[in-house]
Amino acid sequence: MKKRIYFGIVSLSLIFWSCEKPLPFDNSDYIYNPFSFTQDTLNNIINSIQSTKSDVDWGGHVRSWVGDTDYFKSGFSVDFTFVDSSLTIRTPDSILFQLLHLETFKQNGADTLDLEYMNFSFYNTTDHTVDMSSSDYGDLLATKALNVKGGDNSWSYSLNLEDSLITSQDTTLSLGIYPNETGALSMLYGGGSTIRPSLVFYFTDTDTDSAGTDTVTSLSFLADTLIMDLEQKAAISDNEDEYYYLKQLGQDSLILAIDIDKLRPEGDTLTHIASSKILPAISDSLSMLYVSGSVDSLQSFYMVAIDELTGNFVNIEMGAGSTYYLNEIGWIIQNALDEGRSQLDLILRPSHVGYDPGFIAISQNALESALYVSASLAVAP
Repeated sequence: MKKRIYFGIVSLSLIFWSCEKPLPFDNSDYIYNPFSFTQDTLNNIINSIQSTKSDVDWGGHVRSWVGDTDYFKSGFSVDFTFVDSSLTIRTPDSILFQLLHLETFKQNGADTLDLEYMNFSFYNTTDHTVDMSSSDYGDLLATKALNVKGGDNSWSYSLNLEDSLITSQDTTLSLGIYPNETGALSMLYGGGSTIRPSLVFYFTDTDTDSAGTDTVTSLSFLADTLIMDLEQKAAISDNEDEYYYLKQLGQDSLILAIDIDKLRPEGDTLTHIASSKILPAISDSLSMLYVSGSVDSLQSFYMVAIDELTGNFVNIEMGAGSTYYLNEIGWIIQNALDEGRSQLDLILRPSHVGYDPGFIAISQNALESALYVSASLAVAP
C-alpha cells in the first residue's frame, strides 16, 4: 500500500513538471526551485506613462516625404549652390530637377496602393517661407502626374528657361515639390542620401563627334540643403486626451515607470526572470500600420525599448492586431533586479523613424498596460 502511495506521488509530480517545465539554469551560484515557476501578466506593475517629443533632423535624413492624407501633409524644398564657373560661361539648353522615388503608401494603412500616377506640383521656393496649413508653397512652376506605383523610379521636372528662373549670374536656387491631390504619401531619397535630389544642366557642345553631330555635356549639382515640411493633422490627435501616439514620422517617446519591487520576493529569496514581455495598452482602431505599394502584407511597427539608466536596449517588432514578432525584455528586467533598483524607467520609441508613416496609439492609463513575466525563485546556497 505504501509503494502505491509513493509511486502515485512521483507520477503526480512528473505530470506537474511536464506541464510547467521551466527553462534550464546554468548559474551554479544559486539553487533554483523548479516548482516555483510562475507565468503572470501583471497589470499593476507600471506606475506611470510619460510622453516626450522631439524633432526629426529631416535635412540630414536619407528619406523625405510628399503627400496629403487624413493624418499627415508633407512636402519639401531643396537648396542648390552653384560653385562651378561653367555656369557663367554659357547658357544651358535645359535644366532638369531630378528626384528618386522609393515607395508610395495609401492613406488607409490596410489598403494596397491601386494608383499608378498622382499629381504633384513643383515650386520656386527661393526666399519663400512655406506654410503647409494654407498650402502656401511659393511660386508655382508646374503640376505633373508622376509614377507612384513602381519603386525606385525617377521623378523629374524640366525648368522653363524662358521664365528667367535662373541666370548665368545666379549662385543659388531653391526648388520644392508639394502635394496636389490627397490620398497617399510618397517617400523619396532625402538630404542625407548620396543620391539626394539633383539639378542637372545640359549644354550643346559646338565640337562634333566622329559622326559629325553635336555632342551634349551635362553639369550636375546635388542638393546642399533639404527642408522637410511636415504637418500632423487633427485626425491623429483627436484622442490625445486619452492616448499617447508613437509615430514613425516623428521622434516620439514614452517613458514607462515599472515598479521592480513588485517582482522581488521578501527575505533572501531571489527572482530569476526566464522571460518577460512589455505589453502597452494599444488601441488597434486608433493605430495605423501601412501596406507597401508593391505587396499585400502588412508592414511591421518597429520599436526599441531602452533602460534609461543603463542604456541597455532591445528591439520590438509588432504587426497587425498587436501581434508581436519580437518582444523580449527579460534581461533588462533581470539586470534591474540584480542591481537592487526599485524602479525601471523604460523608454519606448520608434526605431524606424522617417521610413514609413505608421503610428500606434497607447492608452495613457498606466494600469491598462502590463508586463508579462515568466520567472522562478532562487536562493543562495
